[in-house]
Amino acid sequence: MPSVTAGRGPQPKSTLRFDSAHGRRGRIVKDVRLSGDLSGEQVERLPVIADRCPVNRIVSNPLASQTTLGA
Repeated sequence: MPSVTAGRGPQPKSTLRFDSAHGRRGRIVKDVRLSGDLSGEQVERLPVIADRCPVNRIVSNPLASQTTLGA
């Protein structure tokens, strides 16, 4: 499991489960489930960290697409 601490020092042991699905109107639906000894502040920070994820940024922004026909 990748680290979500962003250099904030040692964190308590916990389990993070992440599922995603393609929703209506092209939306991506993300479901994050946590278990373990996390403080309320840590739980609140996780969606902020997830939204800063490079993959999330790529799929959240409008993309330009170009198709070419190879010979």
